[in-house]
Amino acid sequence: MSRKLLKIKILTSLFLSLAFATVSINAQSDGDKKIAFPGVRTAEPFWEKYNLNMPGLAVSFPKIPVVLETSDPCDSFKRSTFYAYAGEVVYTAVVTSRYDPPKDRKCDRIIPFGERTWERRIGEFSHIVDATELRAAKESSSEQINFTGEKNYIRLVKDLKNDRIIDLRITHHKELITDHSRFFDSLEINFKGQAVPVKDGAERMIGDLEQKTFADRFWKENKVEELTFPLYVVHMPKPGYTDEARYNSTQGTVKLRVTFYASGSVGNIHVIEGLPHGLTQRAIDVAKKIAFIPKKENGLNKSISRPIHYSFTIY
Repeated sequence: MSRKLLKIKILTSLFLSLAFATVSINAQSDGDKKIAFPGVRTAEPFWEKYNLNMPGLAVSFPKIPVVLETSDPCDSFKRSTFYAYAGEVVYTAVVTSRYDPPKDRKCDRIIPFGERTWERRIGEFSHIVDATELRAAKESSSEQINFTGEKNYIRLVKDLKNDRIIDLRITHHKELITDHSRFFDSLEINFKGQAVPVKDGAERMIGDLEQKTFADRFWKENKVEELTFPLYVVHMPKPGYTDEARYNSTQGTVKLRVTFYASGSVGNIHVIEGLPHGLTQRAIDVAKKIAFIPKKENGLNKSISRPIHYSFTIY
């Protein structure tokens, strides 16, 4: 049998219409298949230095982070994303590092990793950074650039001598005033001390053990109990295909109902419509790793459910 060259497009969409806030494990509605992910996982924030799976590269996180790895066979870099949640804040470190694609790949001209990769990375923040600030960053000769968005605070570090670019990102409601230095200043690019190895990272987002965090104290001390914010998704990982699904040319949409807990963790995942050959499980696995800032209503975090659709297409 001749091998088919398949290009896979994975489209992920988040639908924000309100669904039920809780899902019954015993009762299933028409079309529901199973409860795939019962329970919730939480932990007290405990800041530790973590090694980002590269020699000498370390940064502090309040919990072991989730890890995502992505690469394009026609690019000169790969990307590793690490993120964790604590106190209504999502902390993210992204490492863009040199990648030599396989020689048998038929690609257009590949831009070598270097200064143009740095310029390209700066441009990727155009959707969250003011145009004037972005233009100044592109013209700057600094090895470190700071950006400010509506909900994002970003530090971009050029480390081309080690074939990598690092960006640190802190995401929270703009009304929340918190200390960013603990995360930003913890970055070490030639770290020789002891750090916790991240390896594969957390299997799912880890929320707060209880709502007695800095954020809760901040809202109360500043008398902003009446504030209301919608659910804000920070990271929405995309699922990959399985070999079996590729071989069988399986396509379609996995429909899930996901509970986003007030603690910042993903709770029950209810399968409304699945796909064979491992694609339903792939969708569940990435749904567990969604990073978000919980919905807030009258000053209190609320647990809510949202339907999420993962579309798998081979073309």
